[in-house]
Amino acid sequence: AQFKERTPVNLVLVIDRGGSMGDKGKIEYAREAAKQIIAGLGKEDRLAVVAYSTEVELLYPIQLLTDKDKASSVVSALYPTDSTNLSGGLVMGIEQLDSVKRDGYVNRVILLSDGLANAGITDIGELGRVASRASEKGIHITTMGLGVDYDENIMMNLAEHGAGNYYF
Repeated sequence: AQFKERTPVNLVLVIDRGGSMGDKGKIEYAREAAKQIIAGLGKEDRLAVVAYSTEVELLYPIQLLTDKDKASSVVSALYPTDSTNLSGGLVMGIEQLDSVKRDGYVNRVILLSDGLANAGITDIGELGRVASRASEKGIHITTMGLGVDYDENIMMNLAEHGAGNYYF
């Protein structure tokens, strides 16, 4: 039997580091999930890591994942701070993918958040439109809701418009 290679992935982890992520170990869950995702990637895959609070930071620009330890250490260093510019994080994640998008790759943003947006675009309809525009370009958005008090509406809405999946 022939071994079927999986399609290589261009992946951006967009991680919420807003103040609310300090509650009940949410940032730990986010770091753990991100590290498990990184561990599952291969050398053919590209990864970027974006984190957001009030500001949006590109912690690991999109590149072939040749150094998993470096990518993981960027994630390990995250701690909660300030408010939550979810839209800014999402938009930067989409831009990172746009810059490397090519045929034969799966292009995906994974948003790890409690979905509590209080800076940038906070309107659920407008956030949905950001996700829709991305999915029209072949970029899919998967959301992972963290904690018990995450905003289910925002997280489901983004995944539905982004043609991705939704977990919590």
